[in-house]
Amino acid sequence: MSKISHSMAQQLQESLEALELRVADRTKILQKTEQRYRSIFENSREGIFQTMPNGDYITVNPALAYMYGYHSPVDLIKNLSNVNRGLYVDQNRRAKFIEIIERDGSVIGFISQIKTKTGQRVWIAENVHRVCDDQGQLLYYEGTVQDITAQKKTEAILQRQLLAFEVASEGIAILTDQKFIYVNPAHVELFGYRNVDDMMAKSLNMFYPPEENQHFEQEVFPILESQGHWQGEAIAMRKDGSLFVEELSLALADNGDWVCICRDISERKKMQDSLEKSRYEAESANRTKSQFLANMSHELRTPLNAIYGFSQLLDRDTTLSSESREYAEIINKSSTHLLGLINDILDMSKIEAGLVNIVTHNFDLYKLLDMIAAMFKLKVDSTAVSLNFSCQQTVPRYVVTDENKLRQVLINLVGNAVKFTTMGYIHVNVSATGQTLSIPESSVSLHFSVEDSGSGIANAELDSLFKPFVQTTSGRHLQQGTGLGLSISQKFVELMGGKLTVESTVGQGTTFQFWIKAHVGQSEVMASSLSARTVIGLAPHQPTYRILIADDQANNRRLLVQLLSPLGFELKEVTNGRDAIAQWENWSPHLILMDMRMPEMDGYQATRYIKAQSQGASIPILALTASALLEQQSEILAAGCDDCIYKPFHEGELFSKLEEHLSVQFLYHSSPQEMDQTALSPDLPLSPHEWVSVMSPDWIAALHTAARSGDDDQIHDLISQVPPEQTRFIEQLTELANQFAFEKILKLTSFQS
Repeated sequence: MSKISHSMAQQLQESLEALELRVADRTKILQKTEQRYRSIFENSREGIFQTMPNGDYITVNPALAYMYGYHSPVDLIKNLSNVNRGLYVDQNRRAKFIEIIERDGSVIGFISQIKTKTGQRVWIAENVHRVCDDQGQLLYYEGTVQDITAQKKTEAILQRQLLAFEVASEGIAILTDQKFIYVNPAHVELFGYRNVDDMMAKSLNMFYPPEENQHFEQEVFPILESQGHWQGEAIAMRKDGSLFVEELSLALADNGDWVCICRDISERKKMQDSLEKSRYEAESANRTKSQFLANMSHELRTPLNAIYGFSQLLDRDTTLSSESREYAEIINKSSTHLLGLINDILDMSKIEAGLVNIVTHNFDLYKLLDMIAAMFKLKVDSTAVSLNFSCQQTVPRYVVTDENKLRQVLINLVGNAVKFTTMGYIHVNVSATGQTLSIPESSVSLHFSVEDSGSGIANAELDSLFKPFVQTTSGRHLQQGTGLGLSISQKFVELMGGKLTVESTVGQGTTFQFWIKAHVGQSEVMASSLSARTVIGLAPHQPTYRILIADDQANNRRLLVQLLSPLGFELKEVTNGRDAIAQWENWSPHLILMDMRMPEMDGYQATRYIKAQSQGASIPILALTASALLEQQSEILAAGCDDCIYKPFHEGELFSKLEEHLSVQFLYHSSPQEMDQTALSPDLPLSPHEWVSVMSPDWIAALHTAARSGDDDQIHDLISQVPPEQTRFIEQLTELANQFAFEKILKLTSFQS
């Protein structure tokens, strides 16, 4: 019996020892588990808590203490005795929370807003459940709290954006894998659907015709994927199959979705197309008008060129009777007046067609004013009108603006003053304003006023004064002009950046004032003008220049021959561009005068051909044109012409161009009146008795013999032997020879004979 008891005691002891070992192991495991959970509890980013049924905190982790604005869990438990008191912003929301947990025993994701210890408002999401004993009695609550303030802010932003999307006038959509996951009402309406669900989950290609989808696949989508965005126009299709033009923007979101913004621009496109059509029609009308102007210019100027040119030739003819010379002068003045009228009409037409441009250059303003003063002084000297020009000292002498347009404006205004003033005065005043009037390239405003004591203009007529083809009562009474001068002047002033105004009183006079924008010019650049001198021949010791004249009008060719042949030029004439090319190849002229309008081949084609050849690239070709259009000048120069001469031309302009492009030297005298006086004058630069110091006695004797026999060729040969530095001596002898004044030469050389 004792043995059995001993054995049982031993077994019991072993069982106790084994149990103790198991308890120790379980204790270690529990300690490790507690440590692990304690670590999670302490380091969790979410708040963790346990509360008594009455709301007092049992334990909280650091995250919750920090979330609620406390320094530590102990600080929170000590100061926030009851979770229900003062923590929640909306107590009704807290009551809802308690209702749910008492009813269901747990709350998941309950969102509310709390006010922290520091007064900051924080949005939280709570997950809470109750813990009961084995009999179901409530022991405590435990749960987690997450700070969702940032999420709520993001949601608020998204909500505002969504609201903006919803009320936006543009269609807005979001697509995943090219399928709609969001569309706003405007997008639904744009494509002709009734509600959002009608478009959701549908593919993008359902809303575009096949050719547009092909364009998307080949061009748009690759750009969107590579660059992250695309913007352009597309043809879209409504639910009923109708098409419209949309302005489409696609953007690639960070998550790979596509954001689409679109709007219907069909009406705008129609308006653009209409404007483009109107612009094209206007340009076409302008081109037609330009062509009409070119044709009219050519048709009017071509016959006028003959009238004007031959009247100049008659004026040079010393054999004319005084009566015939008077007739020639009348023709010359009438053709000049007619040219002015034609130019006025063409200028106004060019202005209306938008073909007038500003061409600025540096010129002498004082010289321009002197020229205009001299022009009108002769007209008023024989009247009871005093003409005065005054220029303030601040006005720069050299300016940069459009000299030709400024000249025309001043001539129009001063001309009107002279025309309508029979007695009294005409005052022309010029002033300038600017910060630095003495520094080149500085901006300057030039102010001009033309005041007269003439007949004046009625107030009722002032409003229509600048209208084209409208003349005042005084103008109609004089029956002069076209009524375009003031209209053109006003347009020119506006083109130069200024304004033209008028003040007038009937019976007392009129004052026109205008200002223009300009720049101070450089003093070393001088404006050139055509010389008033008349060409009487070629200077000696020059080659014989060959000039080819290409013009289909016989009168035009004859005029050029009459002007150039007596001077010693060798000439040939052709009537079309094809013959001009042939003569250029066979005759090798030094210069070609090329009319631009000719049959078979015009001057443009002929010039291009000649200039394209290596041996023709350097030959000067001067265009003869009756066009007054600036754009045709550009075409002429682009064809290869070196310069333009506009019909009708002054002979001085022709000779000036020949000087420039041939380097030819002419012999001049100043005017026909001076030529007559020189021809009758017995004086030469050297007295007859001093001739021997310049030329030999044999030369003087030979000149006397040539004059006695009337051999003008021999006289010219002898003149060519005079030393070139005796310029005036050569010029006057040449004048006498050209006038066949042999008796005069005989008298001047009789001392030697």
